Amino acid sequence: MNILVILDNIRSCHNVGAILRTADGAGITRVICTGFTPYPEIVDDTRDPRIITKNSHRISKTALGAEKTIDIRYDEDINTTIDHLKSVGYTLISLEETPEAVDLYSSLSELKSYPKIALIVGNEVTGVQQSVLNRSDQIICLPQMGDKNSLNVSVATGIALYSLRF
Repeated sequence: MNILVILDNIRSCHNVGAILRTADGAGITRVICTGFTPYPEIVDDTRDPRIITKNSHRISKTALGAEKTIDIRYDEDINTTIDHLKSVGYTLISLEETPEAVDLYSSLSELKSYPKIALIVGNEVTGVQQSVLNRSDQIICLPQMGDKNSLNVSVATGIALYSLRF
C-alpha cells in the first residue's frame, strides 16, 4: 500500500517535525504541506531565506533528520493537491473527530484494501477544514475514552499511520 500524508494548516513546526519523524519510521516517503503549514527547505524553494532557515531549524529539532529522508512538497491550495491525487487514484482519508467519522479500528480492513491512501490531518485547534472533509472519500477518527475529545495532531497521525501500515 502506498501512503502519503497531507498536512493542512498545521501551526507548529514541532508538530510538523514530529509527524515527519513518525512518517519516516512508518515507511512513508512523501508528505505534502498545504496552506500555512511550515515546512523545511525544499527543492526550488522561493520563500525568504530567513523563513527557510527559521522553519528548517525548528522542524529539525523534532524531525531529527527525517526532514532530509522524506520527499516534502508544498502546495498553498489543498484543493489543487486533492484534485491531483484523486486523478492518480488516491483515496483521500481525513483524520478528524466528526459525527460522520468512522472509528479507525472498525474500518481498518477496508482502509488496508486501498492501494493508494492520502491521509489528511489538519489544524491543531480547528481540525480539517469542512470543505476538505466534504471532498474526502472517508473520514476516520480515533476512539476516545477520556474527557478530552482529541489528541495532539502528531500523536494522532502516528497512531493512524502505524495502524494503516502494520
